Formats: sequence, C-alpha cells, structure tokens
Amino acid sequence: MRNSRRTRWAAASVLLAGALTLAACSGSSQSSGPSSAKPVSGGSVTFATAFPQTWMLPIWNVGTGIANADTLQSWLPLYWFGENGKAQVNYALSIGKPPVYSNGGKTVTISLNPEYKWSNGQPVTTRDIQFYINVLTASDKAYPQNWIGYSASGFPFNVTSIKYESATQFSITFSKAYNHYWLLYNELSQIYPFPTYAWDKTSESGPVGSYDLTPAGALKVINFLNSRSKDLAAWNTDPLWQAVDGPYKLKSYAPASGVQAFVRNARYTGVDPGHIDSYTLQPFTSAQTEVSALLAGNSITYGYLPLTDLQVASRLQGMGYTIAAWPIFGFAQLPLNLTNPQVGPIFQQLYVRQAMQHLINQNILVQEAFHGYAVPTYGPVPTAVPNPFADSYERHNPYPYSPSAARQLLTSHGWSVPRSSVATCAKPGTGAGECGKGISQGARLSFNFLYASGVPTVNEEAAALQTDFSLAGIQLNLSSAPIDTLFSTEVACDPQTGANCKWQMIDTGQGWVYSAPQFAPTGESLFLTGAGSNSYSYSDPKADALINATLTRSGLSAMQAYEDYLAQQLPTLWLPWQVNQVSVISDKLHGALPQDPYQQIYPQFWWLSS
Repeated sequence: MRNSRRTRWAAASVLLAGALTLAACSGSSQSSGPSSAKPVSGGSVTFATAFPQTWMLPIWNVGTGIANADTLQSWLPLYWFGENGKAQVNYALSIGKPPVYSNGGKTVTISLNPEYKWSNGQPVTTRDIQFYINVLTASDKAYPQNWIGYSASGFPFNVTSIKYESATQFSITFSKAYNHYWLLYNELSQIYPFPTYAWDKTSESGPVGSYDLTPAGALKVINFLNSRSKDLAAWNTDPLWQAVDGPYKLKSYAPASGVQAFVRNARYTGVDPGHIDSYTLQPFTSAQTEVSALLAGNSITYGYLPLTDLQVASRLQGMGYTIAAWPIFGFAQLPLNLTNPQVGPIFQQLYVRQAMQHLINQNILVQEAFHGYAVPTYGPVPTAVPNPFADSYERHNPYPYSPSAARQLLTSHGWSVPRSSVATCAKPGTGAGECGKGISQGARLSFNFLYASGVPTVNEEAAALQTDFSLAGIQLNLSSAPIDTLFSTEVACDPQTGANCKWQMIDTGQGWVYSAPQFAPTGESLFLTGAGSNSYSYSDPKADALINATLTRSGLSAMQAYEDYLAQQLPTLWLPWQVNQVSVISDKLHGALPQDPYQQIYPQFWWLSS
C-alpha cells in the first residue's frame, strides 16, 4: 500500500480552503444547497482556494505538495469514495462495478461500467487500466522515494497475476486474502484508467504506441508524463491534458497567479453531464484578500472564512451567502516522543498518558479555541463524519476531563503531586505503586512543548493545555516555531545515532486525513512499529497484531478491536479535530451541500439561479 493521500493538513486560522480534489465525475447528485428548485443550465462559478495547483498527473508524487494531494482534473478513478457527506465508497460515481471475490478471497474480478468514454469518443476499457498499472509499477520500482508512504509489500507488489479478460472485465490475484474493506478502500482505490490513446508515448513529438507493455518502455512513458505534469507553462496548450473522461476539462491556466478555468466536456457520456458552463479555481495570496473579495460581493461564488474573521459571518449572510462547516475524515493528535532519552521513559507509562488525556478539556477547546468548528477526538478512527468504521466505544470519551482523576493516577503510581509545583517521582521502581521502568528518584513531570507559531487556534490550545496540565503537577515549557521547523523536527528518534531525539511534545496544529488513494482508517501507516509516519516511535506487539488483522480478517470486527484498543492505549494524545473550512456559499449556487468528507468538490452537480 502507499500512503500518498493520508495527507496531514494544518488546523490554522486560514482554514484548509483549496486543499481539495476536483471530483469531475458522473452519477448520483449531491443534495441541493439553499434551494431545491429544478436545476437549470448555464453560468460560471468561482471557487476560492488558498493554494494554487502545481501538478497535473493523477499519480501522487512527493513533490506535489499540500495543494496537489490528488488530481486537479477530470480523470475518474476506478472507484469513487464519498457519498452525500459520508466517508464510504460511492458505486454510483465509480467506473468499476462492485468487486467480486473468489479463490478464497485472493482473486477479485472487476467489471467496468460501459458508458464511460474518453473525450475522443473511445470507451474507457481495461487496456486503460493495464496502462496505468504498468506505468505505476515501473515508477514505483524506479523511484520508490518519490511516492509518499511507499511500501514494497503493497499494491502493485502484492499482486501475483492480472488477467484482462475483456474490454470491460479484468481480475487481480493477490498474494493472500485481504479484508474486503481494506482491499477496496486502500488498494483498488489507487487505480485510475489512463487514456492509452493519448498518453502511451515517450516524447512530445513521438507517436503513441504500446511502450508500457515492457518495463523499460513503461518507465520512459511515466518519465515523460511526469515531465509534462511539472511544466505548468505548457498546461494550456499540451494536448495530453485534454484527454479526459469526466464532465469538465481545463480551458486555461495562468502560471503566475494559479487561476484555472474549466469548461464542460462536450463529449462526456456519463450519467450527469453537468449544469454550469464553467468554473474557475481562484487562489488568493492571503486569507485577508479572500475575505475582502467576499465582502465586495461580486467575484466569489464559493469561498471560505477563517476562524479569525467569523465576526463578518452575519454580514455575509445578509449579502446572500450561506455559512456551512466542512467536516472531513480525519483526527487531531498531540505527539509525544516516546524514545526521548530524558522523558521518553515517562511518556512510555500508560498511566502518564492517561493522566495527560484526562487533562485535555476537549469540549472547552472546541468552543473557545475553535469557536464550535471542531469535534473532540477519542481514538484513531474519525467520528466527525458518518462512516462505516467508527464504533460506539470510540464515540464516547474514555478519558473525560478530570484533573482529580489525573492526580489520582499519578499519586497511585508513586508521584508526589504538590498543589502548586511540579510533580516528582517519590517511589522509583517497577512494582505496584511505583513510577515505572527507567524513571529515577526525583524525576519531574516537566516537558518541553513546541507549537506552531502564528496560528491563533494553536496558540490558544497550547496556553489552555499549559494551564490544565498544571492542575496535576505537569509543567509544559512552551515555545513556538514556524510550521516548517516543526515538520522537520517531528521525526522518529533514532536511539542508535541520537538523531531526531531531542523533541518532547509537538503541537503542529496538524491532523491526519484519510483520503485518496487510501480511504480506510487502518493504522499500518501511523501506529505499526516502525511505520513511516510513526514519529512518536510507538511500539506495542498487541497493537501490531490488531493492525495487521485489519488488513486480512473479514468484516469490521478487527477494525473495531484495533480502534478500541488504541483509544484506550493512547499511542498519541487526542485533540479536537477542526473542520476543513468554514465555507461561504452564494445562495445562488445549488447542489453544493453536503460537502465531501474527503475534501472533494462536485462541480457537475452545481447549478445557478438568478
């Protein structure tokens, strides 16, 4: 599996506007926005973004950055995820029909919906699936470092054979039987049909061929496509990017400003051809300029409002805008460096992490730091949006705010907890009622807490945590730094060399987003021993076994066992999860709600009234 779209997004005062996927796909309509009148055709929509797009090809490259976590164009995946605000597969919008399993679960057979065609009129076929898999495999083998969260044990390297039985049916046999949810949401979700008729070439002037059918040829093809994807100045004229299978395609792109205009694909043959004639992605250099444009009232159809500017919400409503929170499928966390040589042994004690979690008043943080635009986090499976994975246990707080409970946990494990100073270890040792392994006499519950500078929500959160932790004798020594510094600091400690071991607690204002091409909230990328994104160095044999079971055991029972155990064990501390953005939607725009839990927009369902 790859972790290319389990992207982390900053919970900043400038919310996550513009970090999105353009869901130019067909099928069942989203619910109506401010009106349920009959859709009409025509008009143009301007969608405000916080970042310009700088990558075209729908393969997830390390270099694409925050704004380019997924394709920005009209290339449809084999399976679409996100359905009327729910974090689940959407077969009505998928090119592939529901997969059929055989051979003890090792083989999956997939039939394509025949109505999909490319913009030259040719049907989307299994040859386009084959083309994609061939160039993906070549790229993964040659440049594993280019793909975020690359794994040699995941797709396509866990495949033993692929049979392309007809133009509309193919089957994949995997090395073992996987959990059907995991296989669909995290592996088959990676597959995109690529337009073989236009993209199977190795140079601009060279002819289209069948180069992908050999590994060497496939590598030349993906190298060429990557080079064209990075050439922003050529996007307007490059015929590669006009070969699409969705309802809208690129009309123009301004490299200097990042403004992109899309128009309807006249040769689209899917279920819903779209209603508006065009839409524009309008990046803004700052949140302030975007808010000013909103208040001017004549340029933005679909914008965003930072939490620091909520005071103008009523004014915008009076101008004919709807204010709507946009929740997404993720969670927020406060990482602890479990292998820090000074305080790691303290963090490794479960009772210490439990005491800390009891001191995080998430309900108050939601109201005061996030002004109601957040939800509490109680475990590794998100609960902010409806989904089939979260169970009842994780929807209820196992560690409610209670300074007295935190103090009791510490004192019952050998700590002296004065009312107005830092707690110290009074009973070192590993027996009952003692501080625990590696904790010496007089060790202090005093920790260096680094947080993101210039982010009002994080500033408020850090100050509140410092105050609440002190109620149980835990001292947080606050300091701030730019977010990029925090990113480079929050790296797993290497005890052998001492590299990356100095940090203790970091609040980046970050959350973990489950998104394309991995949509199932399993923990193999985050909490498995040695996982690439396990910056806290969490290691628990039982957790490892439960995580591995989510990949292979049938049904959702393994997922629920995993999520409940980690909710109890606290591999990281849980923090409130902020919404993706506070959307500002013109009352003339319909079909925009509910907003998608995977950060996608659906312009083919939008329509404008006068």
